[in-house]
Amino acid sequence: MSLKNYINDLKEWQQKVDRQDKEIKQSKIIKPIQVDTIKQTTTATTNTNTIKNENIFDPTSESLKFKDKGNQLFAQQKYKESIECYTSAIQMDPTNSILYSNRAMAYIKLKNFNQAEVECTRCLNLDNTNLKAYHRRGLSRLELRKYNEAIQDFKVVLKSDPNNKESQNELNRAIKLKDSTPIVSPMKSISENDKQQPQTQQTDKIEISKDKNIIDTTTSTPTTTTQPIIEIKANSTPTSNKESTTSKVTPIQDKPIVEIKTTTTPATTITTTTEPIPKKSTTSSLQERLARMNQTIKAPIPKVAPKNSFEFEKTYLSFKKDLSSLYQYFKLIDPIQLPNILDESLTPSLFTDIISILDKYYLVNKEYESIYKILLNLLKNNRISLTIQFMDQSEKTIIKNILNTLLQNNVTSKDNIEYLINEYTCK
Repeated sequence: MSLKNYINDLKEWQQKVDRQDKEIKQSKIIKPIQVDTIKQTTTATTNTNTIKNENIFDPTSESLKFKDKGNQLFAQQKYKESIECYTSAIQMDPTNSILYSNRAMAYIKLKNFNQAEVECTRCLNLDNTNLKAYHRRGLSRLELRKYNEAIQDFKVVLKSDPNNKESQNELNRAIKLKDSTPIVSPMKSISENDKQQPQTQQTDKIEISKDKNIIDTTTSTPTTTTQPIIEIKANSTPTSNKESTTSKVTPIQDKPIVEIKTTTTPATTITTTTEPIPKKSTTSSLQERLARMNQTIKAPIPKVAPKNSFEFEKTYLSFKKDLSSLYQYFKLIDPIQLPNILDESLTPSLFTDIISILDKYYLVNKEYESIYKILLNLLKNNRISLTIQFMDQSEKTIIKNILNTLLQNNVTSKDNIEYLINEYTCK
């Protein structure tokens, strides 16, 4: 090979190497390690987003979990435990009306009809189309002998669902019970059978002496009631086989004795010894008498403020619309704590009573500062906007008059009073 040919071959090889090097530089080659890095980065980002999503707290979802647990416990007839679950669910989502209806049914199973009625009313305040709540409230009111209210609830159900046989049966039962309930008159004469029945508070021992014609009545167990003892003596000239008798009654302690003497001319002599017997109604049942007695007994007023809405509501219901007791109980509560203590128990009925005690007690006692703090802090309650919607014009007028009184006594500025007037829609 000549030198010239060798040099040419070398040049060609150099050109070939240059072309390959140029091609390599121009080409875009992605290395496998780069692909793996991209995959790892994408996976890490996805995992981070998943963790973030898992850490987000969803109260509605948690509320449904408690509701499902409560339904399971209710099916197992564990009613107290189911109420606890429904309560937890309500705390997570207080706007779910079904939760109140479910809790009402659990209270019905426990025969706590007063609380069941309250729960149904809460449900209907949120959703007035819930037919189950109307039916369950009707059942509760029927057991509480509120026949007129129960009839109205069942009629609401049947108006929307005429084929509801259960509500129809309960309506018929309510009407029947209402018609069969006697109207007890406060003044009623004592029948002869009542006079002959011995009193339950004392036992009388009667001894009869044929020779002396004397009936001695001795009370073996003194009563605690103070009733006059009447001695009646009847003297006459006997013309028949009946003998004349004289009745003597031994007085009990220091009870007043009234002696009535009558002289008769007819042929028959009637001698009686009587002691006034308490009037009673033969038609009233024991349950009715106990119910009337329960209405006259005032519930004790706690000496400390309630810690939560459940404790407050329990005590409030025991007052049975006694505004004087509610006023004394309400004064124990720091107005700043009212939004938390009342919480979901602030119903239109309770709000009406609060307005009444502000007007009849706080205002009369010139507790102006307390009135202002109460009205101001009530606006922080979650249910106040819904409650204000149920106010009638008379209640709005009372609040406006109260606020005008506060303004006249310089309790706060005019701007603050106008703010309260606007919030309570009392313009």
